[in-house]
Amino acid sequence: MKNKDIFVKSIFIYPVKSLGGIELEESVVTPLGLEFDRWWMLVDSNGKFLTQRQIHKLCLFKLLKKPDGFEVQFNKNKILIPFYEKTDEFIDVTIWNDKVKAALMGNDFDRWFTENTGINCRLVRVDDCTNRKTDIEHAKNNEIIAFSDAYQTMVLSQPSIDLLNEKLKIKVPVNRFRPNILLGGIKPHFEDEIKNFKISDSEFTPVKPCARCIVPSIDQDTSIINDEVILTLKKYRLFNGKIMFGQNTLVKKTGKICLNEKITFF
Repeated sequence: MKNKDIFVKSIFIYPVKSLGGIELEESVVTPLGLEFDRWWMLVDSNGKFLTQRQIHKLCLFKLLKKPDGFEVQFNKNKILIPFYEKTDEFIDVTIWNDKVKAALMGNDFDRWFTENTGINCRLVRVDDCTNRKTDIEHAKNNEIIAFSDAYQTMVLSQPSIDLLNEKLKIKVPVNRFRPNILLGGIKPHFEDEIKNFKISDSEFTPVKPCARCIVPSIDQDTSIINDEVILTLKKYRLFNGKIMFGQNTLVKKTGKICLNEKITFF
């Protein structure tokens, strides 16, 4: 397979961490990763982040991109999160081992998410003062991130998902794995081997395979768990006790990416 055959098959962002994703035709690449990706997050009364790992129903909150923001839908209830508006009030939040500051979105958002999740929570947004650093062990240039787990972007390939589906009784879609950039024209798990790559004028540096938790087992349309996915992955994607599926990357050069663009390596 020639490198010139590799292309961007899909682009995804997940504006509110652990809620539904949005598929895009193009995206701006910022110093935080793809624009708006995990720029918002729900936190509990202690400021700790909420995640699908424990609260599976978060996947049922679906998002649509509107001209002035992201519309969140849950059952028949809706709320619009504006792209750039926030309050001037900040709180300390905890995401994994990081403790950083985040901007509050306001009481109306806190009330809506509390009522619809059934959990006393607040909606926060990344801000200049958040200044959250990527995993220091794999940082290249003191990169900063929004509210993603540890890295700016995650790359996966459709053939890797296709290979998994060949082994499953119940096939799974790409939304189980929450990539930012889905590659096509590539052999299964070629993303394990990729070096620096370029999409249009944007450049990315692979840093670490993506270790998987329970989320690929969660049906994103029902929140029901099917253990077959993780059990199957353990049979052929277990490395040093961890399931690896996809590649974490950092932004080397900002710019813009679009569907079907060719990927070059350097």
